[in-house]
Amino acid sequence: MRPLCEGLFQLRYGDRRPLAGPGLQRHGISAAAAKDLVDGYASGISRTRQWFADAGWPDPPRGVEGYVPVYVLDPLDVVGVGADASGTIPRQKAGFRDASTILLRSSLDVIDRDRWRERAEVEAAHETAHVFLHGLLSPLAQNADAWKWFDEASATFVERAIFPGHPETLRFARQWIQQPELPISLWGCRETDEGYSSAWFVRHLVNLYGSAVLLDIWGKAPSYRRPWLAIEEALNSRGASLEDVLWTYYAYGDGLLDPAATALWGEKPLTWILTEKGETTEEAPIFPEGCRNYEIALPAGAMAEVSIAATRGILGEIRAEIFPIGTNTGMASRGRLIKDGDSKLKGVVCGGTRLMLVVGRPQPAQPRAFPPLGPTATLVKVAIT
Repeated sequence: MRPLCEGLFQLRYGDRRPLAGPGLQRHGISAAAAKDLVDGYASGISRTRQWFADAGWPDPPRGVEGYVPVYVLDPLDVVGVGADASGTIPRQKAGFRDASTILLRSSLDVIDRDRWRERAEVEAAHETAHVFLHGLLSPLAQNADAWKWFDEASATFVERAIFPGHPETLRFARQWIQQPELPISLWGCRETDEGYSSAWFVRHLVNLYGSAVLLDIWGKAPSYRRPWLAIEEALNSRGASLEDVLWTYYAYGDGLLDPAATALWGEKPLTWILTEKGETTEEAPIFPEGCRNYEIALPAGAMAEVSIAATRGILGEIRAEIFPIGTNTGMASRGRLIKDGDSKLKGVVCGGTRLMLVVGRPQPAQPRAFPPLGPTATLVKVAIT
């Protein structure tokens, strides 16, 4: 057993093949991996506690033992089928909130042994972050399910904030990069990854308003059924609107928000690239909190008329702007399409440049609205003359 963080955490582990006495079998740590695994877990826990302390967070509740227990074992036997990763489980004693328990894997699914310490640090940071988050909103609370996506997003953000040089912290960036049309918040849908990739939305919030905004949002968690309500209040208190912050998240550009993620997973996809004179029409679905990107490469002297209609859903949910490529920092509007009657958004741009058309739905999804309501289908028409 190794005490950490002035005894706040206790890291408990054993040998797979001890010199004498019973072995822990697959729950034990192999001698070859012991140093990298245990030292990595200890480092991840300690550095995460320091990050939260520096950000002004209170320590999480301790268990009846006087500490937060951390067990290194095979989680499958403790949690059950499907538990093939490290995790955090809540405990309840006499009906009151008790400390969380962290379960860290006794063996990692990383082939390169040289990366075991890195993966161990990242997994420990992620689960330790959950303990701090759950100190403000228990997973046993009535509204906890609605907060799951933000719980995972926050923990994934924290691990990347603490270990920015570890490529392992980019493992959940793929969906953020490759599927921007999907919602940020919906948990448990087949199209989403249950909130992990939404860490880059949390990163955007912290980039704009500092780490205090995360504590502000989580401090409101017991009072709000959904995270978006707490996020909106935190933003309004800072003179910002939720729609504008969501929009800057779309338009910020993945290369600006996290260049390392873009280098690993590539640039965000384009739904359509328009390069020649003539009229092009493209229909594509966009979920709430999602967006699509179109590139318009205008020949010199050409002009493009852009119109957008909602073929399914509400036009008022759609927002569209055009940015010169390379300048879409998301900090200012570069040419917002305006409503033309009740049927479409419309804009005109002149040529000789490459433009990015961003079409999005910067409104929170409604609880349990997916899949019955589904996405809004948008009809994007571009006429280059």
